[in-house]
Amino acid sequence: MTMPLHHSAGAGGETAPEARRLTVVSYVVNLGYVVWFWVMFAAGYWVYSWFGLDPSSSALSDAGAGGWLAALGYGLVVGLPSWIGAWIAQHAYRIGGGLAAMVAVVVNLVIAVAWLTAVLLGM
Repeated sequence: MTMPLHHSAGAGGETAPEARRLTVVSYVVNLGYVVWFWVMFAAGYWVYSWFGLDPSSSALSDAGAGGWLAALGYGLVVGLPSWIGAWIAQHAYRIGGGLAAMVAVVVNLVIAVAWLTAVLLGM
């Protein structure tokens, strides 16, 4: 059960403005992909080099169990901005962020899981 946004306070004494601020931050954190994409692009080539694979023609899963493990780890790290956004949004929701915070949780988790799925499928 959530409290209304006006005059709500969480267990730690946070107020509705704090919940709104955290909700906005949980959406804005996805702008981190502007930089994070390029960092992960380079990291992806580095991970592929561990197995002697060409990213344009092979999936990490082609390298066997180690490749699957590397793909899982890489997929989780690629979605880091969204995992962080989901964590911030759930905190906002718990202190009274309401529907906007819950939508932020769902949106961030969908993006993070989409990245993980894309990496595991070799896209």
